[in-house]
Amino acid sequence: MESFQHNQVKLAVACALQAKAGREKRGVYFTDGMLLSLPGCERAYMPDGFFVSYRQLRNYCRFRRSARSRVYGILGVPSIIIEVASPSRLAEDYDDKREEYQRAGVKEFWLFRPDGAGYHFDLLTLDRLRGTPAYYRQRPEGQGGYSKVLRQYVRLLVQPTGIANLPRYVIQLSDRRSPPFIPPKRGI
Repeated sequence: MESFQHNQVKLAVACALQAKAGREKRGVYFTDGMLLSLPGCERAYMPDGFFVSYRQLRNYCRFRRSARSRVYGILGVPSIIIEVASPSRLAEDYDDKREEYQRAGVKEFWLFRPDGAGYHFDLLTLDRLRGTPAYYRQRPEGQGGYSKVLRQYVRLLVQPTGIANLPRYVIQLSDRRSPPFIPPKRGI
């Protein structure tokens, strides 16, 4: 069973990416429960979410269908994979899956890691220019970053609700011209 925070972070990502995909007609967002088979990987995954651009979907992905022609999975490489790590599975979600996603060529890996009562958001981007494909973090740990797939800055906001000390999580997508990523001023 997942925690309230885990559930709400997944919901925030799903709302933001589904709205963007629908508004700009750039791709399809799949929530958890959809099976994902990456080429060259021995096992199938069920990430917390993934985004597939229409270009990827047309050229590099196939739907897996049941006997009744219901889609239950994707065979191919999505543009973005989202994992909301649980404290008990942090090593698997971060290390093991990151290596598999990297090897398969997933352009972005969004990892939400638990940190006390909240979450850190690491947006890892695949860099193929340095020889072996590897993920790199563009911003200090936990601050989100610039998504090349979405062409926008992405960050996780935590807002108080005033109800039983439960936070509200929101994924903020903002245009490059007005980035909300202003580093905090430090005392001298």
